[in-house]
Amino acid sequence: MFGYQMRSLAFGLLWLIGGLGGNLWAEEALKKVDTSTGVPDDAIVIFDGTNTDMLAGPNGGPFNWALEDGAIVVKPGQQERQQGLWTRLHFRDAQIHVEFSFPRSAVEGVSASNSGLYLHGLFELQIIDSFNNVMAPMDSTGSLYKFSEPLVDATRDVDVWQDYDVIFTAPRRDETGKPVKPGSITVLLNGVLVQHNTPFLEHQSIYTPLHFRTTPYAERIRESLLKTGCGPMQLQDHDHPVRFRNIWIRPLDDKAFVFEEK
Repeated sequence: MFGYQMRSLAFGLLWLIGGLGGNLWAEEALKKVDTSTGVPDDAIVIFDGTNTDMLAGPNGGPFNWALEDGAIVVKPGQQERQQGLWTRLHFRDAQIHVEFSFPRSAVEGVSASNSGLYLHGLFELQIIDSFNNVMAPMDSTGSLYKFSEPLVDATRDVDVWQDYDVIFTAPRRDETGKPVKPGSITVLLNGVLVQHNTPFLEHQSIYTPLHFRTTPYAERIRESLLKTGCGPMQLQDHDHPVRFRNIWIRPLDDKAFVFEEK
């Protein structure tokens, strides 16, 4: 009984303090995020159908793909170094949204309408026509290439828009730039979970654009990544006319910045 009385007294005092203008339970209000336009208002829009200022070419110059009907389109045969477009935004942890589609290809298998999203220029989220082509799960859309197969096949047919929604946590690096703590990725493909908190530490593919046939711009990106732990996303040019639209990145910390060469 005594314990019950003491608890009642304590709650009574808290109620009294609150009534006198104090609130011991008060917390800082949650940040409001407006999503009425379809894009969170705290996201950085990379491409909205018209403006390409947040995209850089392989050498750091202006956007150099085709722009058709509100989409950016790979121009096959254009890139000698198998590079692509870089986001000028460099981020550490982020929520990412990208929409893509591809036409039917004259070739089959892993050569059919191939592209990808290279997160930090190191970790590839695969984009390929695996709807119409039989291939190993590791090669299909939804895979984190060389790391993890997709949980399920949630792809759509050619000439239909698809979307990736990604939660990316970057590996943590020491003062030398060496990754010392794994990152992770969770991915929804067309609203279906295909990667769930998948871990990664160092790149596994020899074809990552920060290491394979690099441009001077890519080498400067790599140098910045090792210092800051932040990097861009690359839209891969794999010599197929893959289309992209509605690209935005929502940083999940205060580390993001627009990469400007000195």
